[in-house]
Amino acid sequence: MAGKIPDRIIDDAHYDEILKRIEDGAQKMDHPLMTPEKKTQLMPVYDALVDVASAYRRAEMVDLFPEYEKIYADLGLPVQGLESASDVNDTIPEPISPVLVMVPEKEPQEPEQSVKAPPSKDLMDWLDD
Repeated sequence: MAGKIPDRIIDDAHYDEILKRIEDGAQKMDHPLMTPEKKTQLMPVYDALVDVASAYRRAEMVDLFPEYEKIYADLGLPVQGLESASDVNDTIPEPISPVLVMVPEKEPQEPEQSVKAPPSKDLMDWLDD
């Protein structure tokens, strides 16, 4: 888990790199020969990486679902880049109202049923023998 802890994640490739560092750190800390002192030393780095990755992921969720912004704010969870996104877009777009489209109903069609002809008398004659 050596390396600088970034303040923010730049793109998805950087996010994947951070996730790899988190996974490697978890494996190191879970190793049975890891001393408690070393684990205590690595834990703040691990937590910081998880916080940065979580903030990036929350920003993606806010992009997909804008109503999550208020939920994250109420919970006190940071969202990466939220301040800069609000500076760029000062106006909130009006929600799009749904449009009703009238589709003419088709007359119900009766399913085609094949009428089977009764078997011919000659076919069943062999049963009388």
